Amino acid sequence: MYYLLNLCSLLFGIISWIIPTILFMRKKDPIKLRSKGMFYSFISASIAIFMQILYTKHLVDISDWSALMDTQGGVIFAVSILLIVLITLNGLLLKLSNSPHTD
Repeated sequence: MYYLLNLCSLLFGIISWIIPTILFMRKKDPIKLRSKGMFYSFISASIAIFMQILYTKHLVDISDWSALMDTQGGVIFAVSILLIVLITLNGLLLKLSNSPHTD
């Protein structure tokens, strides 16, 4: 069942990118909706990262040190990409929300 943590983490990571992308493409949405979207995007990314932490804890609990050594570099890379894209997308959405010609 612990393998589902990786799958769900990936799903929540993708959701955290889709939310601001959709709101950015739909430029006529109210600022309140964009703010909620950014909040849910960050929550989704937080859940994705938390699931990776839970999976790492599971590997520690079962003493699977080789799996930990093999996967931690990839986990760090994936989380870094997740955060860089998430912050960029939400920053663009925030800039769109604060521009004077909207709403």
